[in-house]
Amino acid sequence: MIGAENGKENSQEKVINQLVEELGQLKTQLDNVTSRLETIEKNGAPYQVESGNHPDQYYYEEDLLSFQPKNWSGANAFLPRLATICFLLVFALILRTVTDNGMINVHLGSIIGLSYSIALILLGWRLYAKKSAVAPVYPVCGNLLLFTVVLEVHSRFGILSTFSSHIVLLLALLGMAAVGLRFNTSTPLFVGVIGSVLVGLSLNFPNPMFPATGLMLLAGMFIAFLASGRQVTHSLRWIVLLVLMFFWLIWWVKMFTPLKAGETPVATIYPGWYFPVLFIQFATLFVYSFVQFRRSDGSLNVYDALLPSINATGAFISGISVAVLWQWTASKAGILTVVLALGYFLCAAFLAKKGKGDGTGTNALVVAGVILLGMGLPFAAGGVTWALPLWSVGGFLLVLLSERWQSGGVRATSYLFQLFACLAAISSGAWAVDALPVFIGIPLALLLALMATLQYQWCRSNSPPSEGSLYFSWLDVKDSSAVILLVAGLIGAFAGLRLSLHSVLVNFLVDPTNAFRCGQTVLINIGAAALLYWSLKKRKMEAVSLAVIVGIFGAAKVFFYDMFTSNGIPLIASVFSFGVLAALGSVATSRWQQGRSVTEDAPDELADVAR
Repeated sequence: MIGAENGKENSQEKVINQLVEELGQLKTQLDNVTSRLETIEKNGAPYQVESGNHPDQYYYEEDLLSFQPKNWSGANAFLPRLATICFLLVFALILRTVTDNGMINVHLGSIIGLSYSIALILLGWRLYAKKSAVAPVYPVCGNLLLFTVVLEVHSRFGILSTFSSHIVLLLALLGMAAVGLRFNTSTPLFVGVIGSVLVGLSLNFPNPMFPATGLMLLAGMFIAFLASGRQVTHSLRWIVLLVLMFFWLIWWVKMFTPLKAGETPVATIYPGWYFPVLFIQFATLFVYSFVQFRRSDGSLNVYDALLPSINATGAFISGISVAVLWQWTASKAGILTVVLALGYFLCAAFLAKKGKGDGTGTNALVVAGVILLGMGLPFAAGGVTWALPLWSVGGFLLVLLSERWQSGGVRATSYLFQLFACLAAISSGAWAVDALPVFIGIPLALLLALMATLQYQWCRSNSPPSEGSLYFSWLDVKDSSAVILLVAGLIGAFAGLRLSLHSVLVNFLVDPTNAFRCGQTVLINIGAAALLYWSLKKRKMEAVSLAVIVGIFGAAKVFFYDMFTSNGIPLIASVFSFGVLAALGSVATSRWQQGRSVTEDAPDELADVAR
């Protein structure tokens, strides 16, 4: 009994000690929460960033006219900021009034206005450092006032030259960027970068100083990249990119329009600077993308993933049309484009060798290279016809590289590249009758069919990497999209056989139109039967589905086209071919439903089904 009582007392002591320990932990956590709340109530939103990169910087998440500021010390900051804006505006209006009335010289008024704007930006820096609730008002108002002064003294009074105005705007941009990056606040960055660029474009519009504005845009892009890297704002990168695209659209129109009309571009649009600025911006964005991928820890955001493709596409569209009409031949421009595409592929190979499997950014660079190859090869090769085999072989090589690099993204890109080659052949008319000589058209179609089919068979023999690939680990786990390679192969084979049939009929018949029309139907039905036979042999449901689709297309052609446009023996052959296909499909369906195993152990049954 005594032992039992002692055991019971020990058990109770353990429970009590455990409760005391848990109460102590709860008290500690409550003290921490209370301390944090007191700190927030005392200091407001500006707080020390705990990141090791910027330990001395303050972080602001302010809204200039916020009714419920998140960061400022308890009190509502809207009215103080509104009052500050009014007072700053009053001084600016007084200065404008005395200048317009001639009380002070225009030059002196301009100097005072610019000095006042700069003083407001510097005062904003000081107020940010003091964590003042009205800190955002001063640099923003100062910058907007500076924009107004620059526009007026340049356009109305002609005191500042265009170049000098751009220098002032660049300095204002750098000043606002310094405030925003120093105190991790986004408002000065947006106002400084976007405002400076738009004002620069408006100077001397519709013929602004494009080189100066382009270089200012480049500076704005650098600032946007720094702001994103410091987690200040990510949206500024997208806005600057859109403004950059708008800038090149204007300059391209100014260059392309006179060149298309056979005229020389006027000197006021700075035609000699067009390609140097284009190259500088292209190279800058290219290097930025590569460095970002190189330094990445494995994560990739949408902007970084799309930037190489946007950069490559924009540079090509902006450059190729102007280059061909003005300075270069089409072949030289195409060769340069192919060289740039190879540069993208080399950088992708370098990233893939980082030893992390699917190297971050590898597929982003590959996609950009594929885009350049797709757009530039016709110029370099002298036409789409000669680019088709290179595109098809390139798609097959890409899928081999995807296995070497263990990149699911590159594998998916190879599918699209092969499909692009097939669609380009159709849209360009390369497979049309009499479009090419027989000894070129037929081998070309069969080569594309061979490449697509080999790529499909390789993909079915080699599973895609599931780790590190969003596409194959989430969107397409079973690699069903590889069926587009089989479709491309069937289209290429049909095109080659169709051209062969036409060549034979033309040489043996006086009027081959009727026979050729029905002969194509026979080829379609034979293709559907061959595909059905192969799918049953390999037990591939996707091939069965494709055979059914081809068969339906053949049936539609027989009953809705051939029956009304053909006659005689060709029509009989067309209807008979579909009847054989339907009979074969009936037997195959019954065998499939019975669950009989059509494998290497049962070749005789497969022969029966084929019959």
